[in-house]
Amino acid sequence: MIDGNKLLKDLEKEITFEAKYVFLNIGKDAARDGREFLSAIETDIKQWIAKLDSGALSREGYIALVNGAKEQAGMPALKRKGIGRVMINEFRDRMAEMIIDRTLGMPA
Repeated sequence: MIDGNKLLKDLEKEITFEAKYVFLNIGKDAARDGREFLSAIETDIKQWIAKLDSGALSREGYIALVNGAKEQAGMPALKRKGIGRVMINEFRDRMAEMIIDRTLGMPA
């Protein structure tokens, strides 16, 4: 069984590192946006991994849900800093990849 709290804590660290690496001088803003996104979908992720563990949700279904949820990431701090849509979308995609990889790669 996947520990949702541990997963979210690990993801927060991973997304913060990625944000600071990719956005350098505005990494704190990107990290804040990433943490806000995780916070916004925390309940969903926990529900999805419970369904994934029980077999009520397939891996493909989980991937589709996470990829759909990334659109909720408004990235207001990055937008205020004038970061372009392409870079914001790439960061959203990377966060979704991290969530999927971390979840599906974790030992059950």
